[in-house]
Amino acid sequence: QGTSVYSMLFAKHFNVPYILSEHSPFPIPGTSINDTFKASLEGASSFLAISNDKVRQILMQNIHLKKIEYIGNLIDTEKFRVEPAAHDEKTFLIVASHSFYKNYDLFIKTMDRLSEISSRPFKVIIAGYGVPAITGMQASSDAIITTKSSTGAIVAPYGQRFADGYSQKVDTGRWQVSPSMTIDASTAYLPAHTFFVEQLYHGMIFKDDFTKELMLKLLLTDEIESAFSNEAFPQFHATTNRSHSVFASFNKSTEGYVSAADNRLIVRNLSEKYPMLLRAVTARGVDLRFTKLPKKTIRPGEAIALRFEGELPPVSAKAVQIVIDYDLVGSATPLGERTLHFTVMNGENAPFNAAAPYTASLMPGKLETLLSQNKTADLLLTKTGLRDLLIMLCNIWQNVLLRMRILFTN
Repeated sequence: QGTSVYSMLFAKHFNVPYILSEHSPFPIPGTSINDTFKASLEGASSFLAISNDKVRQILMQNIHLKKIEYIGNLIDTEKFRVEPAAHDEKTFLIVASHSFYKNYDLFIKTMDRLSEISSRPFKVIIAGYGVPAITGMQASSDAIITTKSSTGAIVAPYGQRFADGYSQKVDTGRWQVSPSMTIDASTAYLPAHTFFVEQLYHGMIFKDDFTKELMLKLLLTDEIESAFSNEAFPQFHATTNRSHSVFASFNKSTEGYVSAADNRLIVRNLSEKYPMLLRAVTARGVDLRFTKLPKKTIRPGEAIALRFEGELPPVSAKAVQIVIDYDLVGSATPLGERTLHFTVMNGENAPFNAAAPYTASLMPGKLETLLSQNKTADLLLTKTGLRDLLIMLCNIWQNVLLRMRILFTN
């Protein structure tokens, strides 16, 4: 459902017909059908259906399909063979929830059989994480499929992370714990060929420049051999979907990590239309201070480098967060805030408390800490919709006071 419009546009551009199919619930719960989406379905030369029920779901939305063809989950082995091809690796795009009717046992047997009849390697899984399932199940997912079932990785309980000092389950020779310390990819089905994108929603690959480019490279080229072969495409990525407005990474480390080698925070405006004014940048869990914010706006699509003061502790596997408060100048909803997760990699692992292996994934600021001690006020502000706004304004004011104190001290 996330790509049918693109199919229609490509078909019009190249003046060719196109065929669509659908496997997800229709429409995906929480989404709506607009005129463009409807036109993309009705414009398809043929619709490949997996069941009568799928056709029923679509027709009930007053969508008129030109031609319907039923194709079961079968393969004609006389037409589709494992034969030599021009590229070195086969790419499998697998989306299936870990449910008995999806028959994961058969999938594993199929992969075993493929390994027997062909010596060629294969790849890759792309999985979203950090989003609660729309069913209400409190588990990290892409809103449809849980991260654990789609990848085989160890996943911290939703809303929690591994405690500082955590060591990955399997020694793969590489650090494979996510910057948010919520995912241990060392146990994944394909640990060296699985990419994790935080806040990536199901069907939204083409709404994120990173995942869109990654997908096209994996499908059409042999440029990316593994999740570690290209620095531009790290194994863990915080989504750059424009709805999040802002993105940041440190200048010397792999995205999502920070070490003593870093001396700048690179902040990018994800908007295509609106300039961005930084109101506050706050570090939590580590003593870093961003005291010199630019007075000028960051133009759409551009990035700036921020200096910071303070020192990192000489440890690794320590979670920190950078909270960015901003103003999208001219936008209907100008004020915004994003929390980005990082892991300090700066020495031996921090001490790990095995008796308390998990902790809250978000680090509270001063106002959140005060509200946690006053449940009545917290509930009232949440119900009135003022809680997040007040927290953001509190962060901005704290940064103003910090800059003023430094200015007068110097």
